[in-house]
Amino acid sequence: RYDVDFEALDEVLAREDVHLLLFCNPANPVGRVWARDDIERIARMCVERDVYVLSDEVWAELVMDDVEFTGMGSMIDVV
Repeated sequence: RYDVDFEALDEVLAREDVHLLLFCNPANPVGRVWARDDIERIARMCVERDVYVLSDEVWAELVMDDVEFTGMGSMIDVV
């Protein structure tokens, strides 16, 4: 199972030369659908670090196993 290393992500987002996060959900190569809590946490980190998010959700409609998909765009009113 793939998980986010939030400590490492925060270190990268804090760098002065980082302005954009490319976020893929479901994630390749295994189709991992990120949990809403993870997405919200990532969105908050990006807002705090003034980093834009480009979210690739091209496979969102192919989610299987009754897994709930949450798009990054739904975080606009949350964070």
